[in-house]
Amino acid sequence: MSWHAKRNSVHGEIARVSRRNAKGFPLLLIQVGGSEALFDDTTRMISLLKEAGVAVKVAVWKDKAHVWHFFTHMLDKVEETLSEVGCYILADTR
Repeated sequence: MSWHAKRNSVHGEIARVSRRNAKGFPLLLIQVGGSEALFDDTTRMISLLKEAGVAVKVAVWKDKAHVWHFFTHMLDKVEETLSEVGCYILADTR
C-alpha cells in the first residue's frame, strides 16, 4: 500500500509535513526553480525531510518560477526537467 493510501488526507496530514510524520516517506525528487516564490519554504521542507531520514534528491533549476513545468512551449529546458522526472520514476520503480 502506498504511503498516501495509509494516511487520512481528510485531516490534512499530507499537507502538514513534520519530522514525526515524515518518517517512512518514499524516496523524493524535489525540483524547485531558483526564482520560485516558495523557494525558502522548499529548502525548509528539504531540511525537515532529511532530518527525518527521508532520501531526497534536490534539483534547483536556475531562473525558473513556480509551476514552470506547465510552460513547455514557452520556456527553455522544461523538457529536460520533465525528462529528469521520468528517469527518476523509472529508476525508483525498477
